[in-house]
Amino acid sequence: MRYRPSPPRIEKGRKKREQLRKINEEAARYYYRNLRQGPGLAARRYLEQRGITEELAREFYLGYALPGWDGLVRFLEAKNIDLQSAEEAGLISLGRQGYIDRFRDRILFPICDHLGRFIGFGGRAMNPQQPKYLNTAQTAVFDKSSVLYGLNWSKDAIKSQDQVIIVEGYTDLIALFQSAGRMWWPVWERHLLPGMPGCWHGSARGRSSLLTETPPAGGRY
Repeated sequence: MRYRPSPPRIEKGRKKREQLRKINEEAARYYYRNLRQGPGLAARRYLEQRGITEELAREFYLGYALPGWDGLVRFLEAKNIDLQSAEEAGLISLGRQGYIDRFRDRILFPICDHLGRFIGFGGRAMNPQQPKYLNTAQTAVFDKSSVLYGLNWSKDAIKSQDQVIIVEGYTDLIALFQSAGRMWWPVWERHLLPGMPGCWHGSARGRSSLLTETPPAGGRY
């Protein structure tokens, strides 16, 4: 069989998606370091209270976005990463005086595709005056309606056990990961099908609370 090269338009799209995933990976490294340094202390304490140990935070590559307006922008510039492409990745936006970070003063949950490639982030606000959660906007590599957080870690166990339990959020999945195994993933509402088993946080609208607590913290940073 003769190899047929992809049409230029398809190849261009493939290269762009690969570029966006690599930029997300660099951002994940930046956020990861922030969490483990001085400014990340309050975020680390919050994770401990939610039962997320240092080991779990490392395994899920959790990070922290600094409160400033352009910490990630300056990091990307130092890496000679094209800022327009970073905007296309949903990481920064163009303000009146230049680019600014999308995520500020938030715990960052990197979101990977089923192959473990970084495609976006979910950010949990540390400031109660801000919206509690902020996700990466729609991009060429991130579509909230078709991505399941944690599937890259859970897929093998799901296959071997032939079952899965749906949980509501990022911290629910991570805190249960060590105690209940890897058959969990959190779900956005469009993913849930009739008859799927689920565990919902007590604040979920209109649903009975099957899960209201997470395990106590088992380790420190």
